[in-house]
Amino acid sequence: MSVIARINVCSRPGQQCIDVTITADGSIYTVDLNQRIIEYSAAGKYVTEWKIPNIGGNASPRMASYKNFIYLSDANSQVVHILDTTGGSISLLGGPSSDPGLFQNPSGIATDAAGRLNVADRNNNRVQVFDQPLK
Repeated sequence: MSVIARINVCSRPGQQCIDVTITADGSIYTVDLNQRIIEYSAAGKYVTEWKIPNIGGNASPRMASYKNFIYLSDANSQVVHILDTTGGSISLLGGPSSDPGLFQNPSGIATDAAGRLNVADRNNNRVQVFDQPLK
C-alpha cells in the first residue's frame, strides 16, 4: 500500500486531528483536540466548524458518517453526537447507563451500507446497532 494523496487539513495553529470521516460527496470532517468538528472540501479547503463541548475523556472520540450525518462517539459524556450537516444542528444519542440505547464508554463507531449506526459500548461489553437514529 502506498500514499496516493496528501490533503493538508488540521494544519491551522493549535489544531491536532483525532479522527476523520469522509462523506459520499468527498467532504472531509475531522474532530480535533480543541473540541471541534471541522469540515473541509474534498480538496482540503476549510469550510466551517462546530464546537462540541466536553468531548474526550479516557478515550479519544471516533467519527463515522452516513449521507448528511456525522456521528461522533463521546466517552466523556457517554453519548453519540449527531451532526446534521445540512442544517448544522447537533443532537445527542444515549447517556450513561447499561440500559439499551445508553452507553458506558462508547468507543468505536461505524455505519453500514443501510445507514445503521454501530457503537462499540466498551464497558457494557456490547455493540449496539441503531436503525438510522435521525431518519
